[in-house]
Amino acid sequence: MSRAAAAALIALVAASAPVLGATQIGGKVLTAEVTPESGNGAGDLVIVNKSGRTARYGIDSATKVTRDGKPAAFEETLVGDMVVRAKYDPKTKVLTLLDLKSAAEAKPAKAAAKPDAAFVTGEVAFTDAIKGTLSVRLGPGKTRDFLVNDATKVLRVKAEGQTQEIAFENVSIGDPVEVRSADGKTADSIRVRPAAK
Repeated sequence: MSRAAAAALIALVAASAPVLGATQIGGKVLTAEVTPESGNGAGDLVIVNKSGRTARYGIDSATKVTRDGKPAAFEETLVGDMVVRAKYDPKTKVLTLLDLKSAAEAKPAKAAAKPDAAFVTGEVAFTDAIKGTLSVRLGPGKTRDFLVNDATKVLRVKAEGQTQEIAFENVSIGDPVEVRSADGKTADSIRVRPAAK
């Protein structure tokens, strides 16, 4: 083998060999203890990985700490943060790099609960104009209750299809109705349909 070929082979092996002296880890910060007497944010922390195993690592003034992509100081408030990336010297177990995502950032925001909108048809089982309540019979033994307020629009549908706004007091037991409610509790509109012949 020529010297040039040997040199090329050595360069290829060196380039593909793993970098020694730095090991990467990930997980979650379980504890973080700052050494007060150090005066430079040094201390140690315990990281728990996805398998539930814990390990303690040192922090010194040379450790580069970032949180949510910004430089951060090593302090007890880091407990609970997710370890995005961390490197340490396997000989001393001192971290050289600690990249964190704060617990608030890592926790996905809960989706706002959608209101239980309702559109029901049936006949009036009970009505109380004073209390502002309406009960609609949906079928045998099944009813749905709604609140009625000043914003509720009450319409009577005439036989020819025309509608007329009426007072809630004019809704009677047995009337066939259609009720729409955005939140499933308060009626937004009540349509009183003509009685079936």
